[in-house]
Amino acid sequence: MRSLAALVLVLAVFGSAHGGDAPQVVDQWYIGDLNGQPAVSLHLLSTPTQGGGRSTLAEMAVVLRRPLGGKEFRIEIRQRQELTEDEAGRIVRFRIDHDENGTRTSAIGTIADGRALAEVAHLGRIDKQEIIIPEGVEILGQIAGQERMAAAVANAKEGEKPAIGFAGVELVSHRVALIRSTARFVATESDGNLRFTVTSDVLPVPTTAVVTRRGDLVRMAVDLTLFKIEVRRADGPVALLGATIDATGLVASKGPSPKGGDIERYRVPAGATVAIDEFQSRDGDTVSVRREAVASELADAAPFLAREPQLEIDDPQMRAWVEGIATGQSSRADLAETLRLAVRSHITARDLNTADGTALDTFRNKRGDCTEHANLLCAALRIAGIPARVDVGIVHSIDHGAWVGHAWVSAWIDGAWRHLDAAYPGVPRSRYLRLGSSTGHDGAKTAGAMIAALASLMGREIECVVPGDSVPRTP
Repeated sequence: MRSLAALVLVLAVFGSAHGGDAPQVVDQWYIGDLNGQPAVSLHLLSTPTQGGGRSTLAEMAVVLRRPLGGKEFRIEIRQRQELTEDEAGRIVRFRIDHDENGTRTSAIGTIADGRALAEVAHLGRIDKQEIIIPEGVEILGQIAGQERMAAAVANAKEGEKPAIGFAGVELVSHRVALIRSTARFVATESDGNLRFTVTSDVLPVPTTAVVTRRGDLVRMAVDLTLFKIEVRRADGPVALLGATIDATGLVASKGPSPKGGDIERYRVPAGATVAIDEFQSRDGDTVSVRREAVASELADAAPFLAREPQLEIDDPQMRAWVEGIATGQSSRADLAETLRLAVRSHITARDLNTADGTALDTFRNKRGDCTEHANLLCAALRIAGIPARVDVGIVHSIDHGAWVGHAWVSAWIDGAWRHLDAAYPGVPRSRYLRLGSSTGHDGAKTAGAMIAALASLMGREIECVVPGDSVPRTP
């Protein structure tokens, strides 16, 4: 669910603006439909402050329903963002509160002298984070960003289609991230409103945004083939029934079902994005996926052993749990498999009520789906000194006869990457397609890359061109 949770965050960067005017009170409501179902609510309240600045409150609510095995799970994501902006609309202080079904992450911070300094609170822990802001990048509030869009068109020469760059801050995967966006003017509509396409780090897929000549948002739309979000003005607060999201029908399967042979070959759609690594290679539109990775060198193990916001490997209780399991284990391969089984046994409630639980969330509450299994297993492996990453992509499900969104773990053991899956065990790696990894230092770009890769496949077909016959391995 990480990609879906990140996708809706882009909605929070749009509010109401009044380009060229002195700051004034703004109080606007919006409703967003996901595939025609009311699933998103947005509220923006901004008031002038002494000295010409603004105090802005942006609130977002998202309700998703996820069917599985005859049951329906519900996820409620609520986010509240408080911004203090100077007279130019630049953010100087911020607070972000993010809640997913009662699990809360909060961040407070300041922006000055080319740095954003933040403290992120989650599960009673404080994580201090720092972002170095690239030269020339301004961190703007929602209103200031839209003011720039409207003003750029007003100041453009006849026939010119300006592009406007701006940036904001968001909470992505339990870390404060710098979100850079580019708005490109497309056309003036018949009613005089201005139409833009907007891309950002968190959502590389173009968003259509229509604003008035003063900068007020009129409507916005994102089209990911199977997921279509449309946002429009509302008179006030709205009730959200929630939108149904079914991860089992993202990508259709064509041809014979893969059997999980030594090598499986898949014909992917034109323009599809997949990762190239020791498991996967590509020749044109054909991707070959190995059951076992080819041997490789790991130039720098440090990034795959590090603590990350969703991998809290410094937690004493989690470390003690892993160290107890590792006692007496001499083989790293055996230890990795023991940890995989331990994670699978530790998570006693396998449900879809969690959008993006961290390793420590999962260790404490013992519940979650594939993302939570992968985060806890990756953290356990790193605690044990085994380099590991969380991989994200799709797996061919025999049960559903289609490709299903999934997360799993790859661990580097004895000179090669090894496939480990605590949530969906027993499936050969040659029946997976990796799109990328959710671990890494830049959460916004990682999330954006996942959405872009998934969007390149959603609603399309992948054909198995070679069934699971054994194919000799090549070095």
